[in-house]
Amino acid sequence: MRLLFSILFICIVSIAYSQSRVEGMLKDISGAGIDGAIVKISAVSTVIAYAISDKGQFNVAFNTNARKVKLIAESIGYESVENEIMNVSQTYNITMKEEATELKEVVVKAPAIYQHGDTLSYNLSSYITQSDYTLKDALKKLPGIDVEESGNIKYLGKEISNFYIDGLDLLGGKYNIATTNIPASYVNSVQVLNNHQAVNMNKDIFSDDVAININMSNNARFKPIGTYEGSVGYGDDWQYKVSGAGMLFKPKFQTIATLKIGNIQSFASNEVTSLFGGVEEESKAEKLIPNSR
Repeated sequence: MRLLFSILFICIVSIAYSQSRVEGMLKDISGAGIDGAIVKISAVSTVIAYAISDKGQFNVAFNTNARKVKLIAESIGYESVENEIMNVSQTYNITMKEEATELKEVVVKAPAIYQHGDTLSYNLSSYITQSDYTLKDALKKLPGIDVEESGNIKYLGKEISNFYIDGLDLLGGKYNIATTNIPASYVNSVQVLNNHQAVNMNKDIFSDDVAININMSNNARFKPIGTYEGSVGYGDDWQYKVSGAGMLFKPKFQTIATLKIGNIQSFASNEVTSLFGGVEEESKAEKLIPNSR
């Protein structure tokens, strides 16, 4: 009898987590399909699956025991759509409204987002404005990417495993140094590397790690660039802070030097804190300049 009960229990759990699939068309108000939009499925405030529309068509498969899930559609130039649906396989069509934006002229630009294999690329100029000064400001605007207060970066709710600049791992887990000091205007594109393997391994071995690669613009390569900032205030005592950063990016050589002076507590501590939990592989910067212990 005990064996029979165990078998029945396993069967019930298996049914509760059976796979659901939502497919449909993503259209604008004229009925035209919207290409390159992100369609996400969220359960208990966590993104559990996503797909990118192809000429308006999307197909998302997911597993959850939640009775209902949220279907979220996002695309640049359109208002986001968020609807609660039942956790069953179904066809669900979505109509998105264009954002009310006054266009003074027509400008032909590269696609805002496109995918090739496991790599999703964002054309950064399609998302940023003049108020987005740092790379961190720009990353917060990219669909599917979240930047926490600490600087920790997540893609579809999952923490990134690596952060690259032009394919090189300069800073390891201390990538906050890059995101807070590199001007957004010097970055050409941001790539999300799904199923990422930091070391070349057997392609048949699946990895669910996700990494980010920053492609610098030609204006930022082969020449020194820098930023600086300063402020002063007075309350019970004088408080001040002065910061600056110098950077040089070449195909096989990169360097970022920062200087921060001030009497404000925790002025720059978040920049030098590793955002990777556990044991991480040494970055190129740490191999050249090891931490003193």
